[in-house]
Amino acid sequence: MRSRMIAFLSGWYAVLVFGPWQHAIESAVKTHHTYAAPIFGIGLIAAIGLITAIGLIARVLIVRTSCLKARMLIARRLGMIVLMLFGAGAAALLIYQKSHELPVWVDGKEAVVIGEICGDGNTSANEDSAHEYGNGKTAFVSKYLLCASHIEVMSAGRSWKAPVGRHKLLLACYYCVYTLEPGIRYVLNIRIKSKHPLQNFSRPFAWQKAWASPWMAYGSIRQVVSVEKLSKSTALDVTGKVRERISELLAESPSNSSLRALILGDRGHLSALQKEQLNRSGLTHLMVISGLHIGMIATFGFLLARILVRRCRRKVQLVVGSLSALMFLLAFVAVVDFGVPVLRASCTTIIGILVMHLRASGLMSSWMIGVLLICSLVSPFAIFEAGFWLSFFGVGILLLMFGRRLQIGRSKIGTLWRGQIGFFLGMSGILVIGFGQISTGGILANLIAVPLICLLILPLTVLALILGMLSTVLSDPVFSLVSGLFDIFWWVSGWAAEFPVLVFDPGYISASALLAVGGAILLHFRLPMAAWGVPVIILAGLRGYEGGLPSFTVEVFDVGQGLSVMAGYKDTTMLYDAGPRYEYWDAGRSILAPALKRYGVRDLDPIIISHGDTDHAGGLSSLLEVVSTDNLLSGEPGRVPGSRLCSTNALNSLNTLNTLNPKEEEQGMRVELLWPVRGRGKGKSGMDMEAVRGSANNHSCVVKVSYSDFSILLTGDIEADVQRRILEYSREKLQANVLVLPHHGSGNAFVPEFLSAVRPQIAIVSTGHLNAFGHPHRLFRQWFKNRGIPLMNTAEHGAIRIVAEDRIVADEEKNGKINWVVTTARSDFERYSFVTNQ
Repeated sequence: MRSRMIAFLSGWYAVLVFGPWQHAIESAVKTHHTYAAPIFGIGLIAAIGLITAIGLIARVLIVRTSCLKARMLIARRLGMIVLMLFGAGAAALLIYQKSHELPVWVDGKEAVVIGEICGDGNTSANEDSAHEYGNGKTAFVSKYLLCASHIEVMSAGRSWKAPVGRHKLLLACYYCVYTLEPGIRYVLNIRIKSKHPLQNFSRPFAWQKAWASPWMAYGSIRQVVSVEKLSKSTALDVTGKVRERISELLAESPSNSSLRALILGDRGHLSALQKEQLNRSGLTHLMVISGLHIGMIATFGFLLARILVRRCRRKVQLVVGSLSALMFLLAFVAVVDFGVPVLRASCTTIIGILVMHLRASGLMSSWMIGVLLICSLVSPFAIFEAGFWLSFFGVGILLLMFGRRLQIGRSKIGTLWRGQIGFFLGMSGILVIGFGQISTGGILANLIAVPLICLLILPLTVLALILGMLSTVLSDPVFSLVSGLFDIFWWVSGWAAEFPVLVFDPGYISASALLAVGGAILLHFRLPMAAWGVPVIILAGLRGYEGGLPSFTVEVFDVGQGLSVMAGYKDTTMLYDAGPRYEYWDAGRSILAPALKRYGVRDLDPIIISHGDTDHAGGLSSLLEVVSTDNLLSGEPGRVPGSRLCSTNALNSLNTLNTLNPKEEEQGMRVELLWPVRGRGKGKSGMDMEAVRGSANNHSCVVKVSYSDFSILLTGDIEADVQRRILEYSREKLQANVLVLPHHGSGNAFVPEFLSAVRPQIAIVSTGHLNAFGHPHRLFRQWFKNRGIPLMNTAEHGAIRIVAEDRIVADEEKNGKINWVVTTARSDFERYSFVTNQ
């Protein structure tokens, strides 16, 4: 049975991993013939199905024609192949269905939608605040999760209606003057868009994660046609009433935000400081719904039942305890917001209880594979999330540590100590592989916090909720005790957050991970000397990782409708803009921080924020939580707290960056600030600032970054007026090999004379997929097309990286210049290389 499950899973995930290739090929076909796009997907599914059918028939024939052992062996092997192909076919069918939830011709068309906000579906009303980066006079974008009962598209004589049912749409509204509210049915005109993930080098499996999202498609609101107030239902179901009562009880508790995260999985009420403490202390897993929590809920129910029937026979106690544990578990799952992580944790906990009772090591692996199979069918793309593997390995290590071998001849305290060391070793290996670092504070913090949460806070909270259903008089003293225990937990979290983080050199990652996992396995076989792996891992991490970029690198990140560019070499790295921020997501935390960590960058000097708009400055706040800088510049210091004006008066201080090779400055990275300039007048020493008074976009810092004979011009959101003034006073400085288009390629930023002065070999524009503004404008597209200059768009190519290759071009015409290689995060795009023409 185990081998059959493995065979099916092998075919299943082999196709899921390479599924985006099918989607990429169909996207390419779509550009030539709309109706031909699904051919590749249908052909792949048909081919796999045909081969599977042939294999199944062949197996039946072999079994019936002979009973020889050799033939039976062939039949079994053939059966494994058939199961593998069946899994591959099922995965191909799933991907085809996910990538064709919208017909290809519907993408980007106008649609009529009828529906209402899904619960608390206002996912991001991005109200501005003077205390946050990227604030302004109006909200930039609001996002809503709409449950649509009707979706209809009509275009060019064709029509399409969504299947009957409720479909979730994630809608955006730019510069809205109205707010969508729950309890109202809306008729909307939207521009509907298929799922299109942000694709960055540091974020693999982007398509798989997009297909895993709960909404059917995206859209941008064009018009609210009509509204209809819905009648509020007075009759809630039992689960709704219980959830409402629990929310009321938690709201009255002094530790409301902490308890909502612990019991309901709602971390939205935790402060930014608390979330940062959890991340740095390695205690985040204790404040999310996980197998640890569900396991403790089941254990609480089991022990409570055994106490009530303690006078009965042991077998009766076990049966009643198991049934009680199952009831507590199902009740908890029904109350919390049910999702895939909860389902996975519930299945794993039930399997763990069975394995612990049966004490069969062989059965444990079979059941774990069975859980993996069930979770893979329920949520196929969850495997591409780090949390999936962390939870599976965590449960597996616990089962390994607290198995029969560990407990023989050992006291309970010794067993718990050895289990804690083994758990740390095993999880350290996974964390080193996945993240390249470990929180040292987490080693000690978990020793205190895990028993505190699991043995005291969680059981007492469950008890308080049960008592609160009867009377708040009974629950208030218990909630007060829980609040005091939470104070201890947050003190431990803050204390552990001050510890250093172990960052592992790439050369040490594999060795440290093998040592950690191997140590956990050895502890299972009662070899206590494996505990010495703990100090060895700590020493390896304390060695640190110097990081840095081995060659000069420029990367334009895919942050959607926004901008962020990194440029650096060795231990000096600068960042231009930090991408957008919404309430539920920001580029700094989700894209920039992982990318900089991947490059080993801890310090940025400088960070230049072109201006204060949310799509350029929004991600800065969360980014500064993980990196440091002593040089924060901005075109609008009033909207970017802590920054100073990036006028050319700051150029002298910035020139200290050109010390990568101080004796040969021309070989170092050079940063030039071309706009704005302080002062008035129209001479070379000052520029007329009237041009920047009307628009925040015209305050954008214009920066030229150079290395050797290569240069890239970063223009922010400057519009036509500023471009003409820069032409008047700095035309000779504008020439660059790469140009990042001003204002995302908007029509009000198109100045042909400016583009001619830059004379780029490659142009790059950072936009969102099918964005509501139509960026880049057709004038830009046509200008570059007429001159044969590649125009690369992050919405199509993903992140774009330009790297100086070690190979020097020796051709006489090219004068031994450096070869520059352009790659994109979209694997189906070929590499592009060029030699500077300057």
